[in-house]
Amino acid sequence: MIDRKRVGRRSRQKGAQGERDVANELRSVYPDAARGGLLQTQYGRGSNACDVEHTPWWIEVKRGARPNIQGAMEQAVADTDGRPPLVVTRKDRGPWLCTMTLERFQHLVGIIQEYQKAVDPEFQIVAAAPSPRAAAEPVPGAAPGDDDDEST
Repeated sequence: MIDRKRVGRRSRQKGAQGERDVANELRSVYPDAARGGLLQTQYGRGSNACDVEHTPWWIEVKRGARPNIQGAMEQAVADTDGRPPLVVTRKDRGPWLCTMTLERFQHLVGIIQEYQKAVDPEFQIVAAAPSPRAAAEPVPGAAPGDDDDEST
């Protein structure tokens, strides 16, 4: 027979460890990042604390065999104190993944592109992949039938 208390405790411990892991990883960019779970434990789930505090994001961490990314995002959006929601998930034995809204992603890319223009207009950290149409267009000055394939 499965002891449900024990399974629940293991699940909570796994979640708390995931929150600590994410906080540790984020300290390279947010030195004060810390698990916010202590407030959740003291005051219950309704407390106004996200899983990782001292960042500009409302971070919701989920770790497990099948983390519910959509549900975590809905929870983060509902609970946020105004900070943009960021969901950090990890399947068992998998890499950490971050999820944000497409609108937030576009905003961040815009900031990076403006920074690139200001620092060095020639340097591109984020460049768009060539369109399939551009790849199909002939290269100016190349003879028809010229290929880079030298396997003859």
